[in-house]
Formats: sequence, structure tokens, C-alpha cells
Amino acid sequence: MTLDEFIKEAEKNGIHFGKNPNRTIRYYVSTGLLEPPEINYKGKVKQSSYSENHLLKLKMISKYKKEGHTLAAINEMTKGNVYWSDEALQFMNPIIIAKNYPLDAFSKDKPITRAAFAAFINNCIEEGRLSRDFLERFFVDKEGTPISFVL
Repeated sequence: MTLDEFIKEAEKNGIHFGKNPNRTIRYYVSTGLLEPPEINYKGKVKQSSYSENHLLKLKMISKYKKEGHTLAAINEMTKGNVYWSDEALQFMNPIIIAKNYPLDAFSKDKPITRAAFAAFINNCIEEGRLSRDFLERFFVDKEGTPISFVL
């Protein structure tokens, strides 16, 4: 989606940017809060293209801002890693065996990036497979603190 479409979609999801949404999004990209958009060329004109992953990350940023966190703190929080809890590994074990997944793909010591994981989980929730309660029980940060997901 274009920048304007991205902003409209974000506003539909309750995310407000203030007086200059374009500037806010560009600032988030320049500071690393949001990944740079894909750039498409139509002749000599280049156009930014934002994805659902950008929208999910923006929801996370908005949630943390409402909680009073600074943008610098949010940047650190959203770049942190997610790990499997012991309960999650027990739950996943039959699935790992049934689907013949490599055992090291579901390791307590192997981190998963939040942005990529949030996109995966969002798809699962849309399909009715998971709930927020499920996520908050099964995924922790490096210190073992449950992760709060914005979906």
C-alpha cells in the first residue's frame, strides 16, 4: 500500500499521528522504529510500498506510546527477541514431531524477532488458531518475562 493508504489503514485501526502523518511515518523509518518500505519504480517515479508487517509494528509502537514509553525505549523494546517458554515447548513437541520440524527450530535458546513473529501470530489468530491469552502464556523475553503482544 502507498504511504497515504498506509496512513488511512492505520487511522482505521485507531492509530493517530497528529498534524502531519507523512512526516511521522518518515521519522519512524529514519530512526529505525519502522523498517524502510519497499520502493517500486514506475518509469522515473518511485513509490514507497508498505505492508501488513509495517501496520503490525505501528500498532506495537502506538500501544507502547500510550503506555508512556519514549520512542527510544520503544525502539529497544520492539527490537528485542522473543523466546519459547517451557510450557510452549511442551505444547509444541507433538506438533514438532508430527510435522517433522527440525528440533533446533523450537529451542529455548534461539530467539525469534518480534516483528516477524507478530506477523506470523496475527495470521494464526485471524484463522482462529490462537488467542492473546495463549500468546502471553507461551512466549517470554530473555529474562523469562511474558511478552505483551499487540494484535
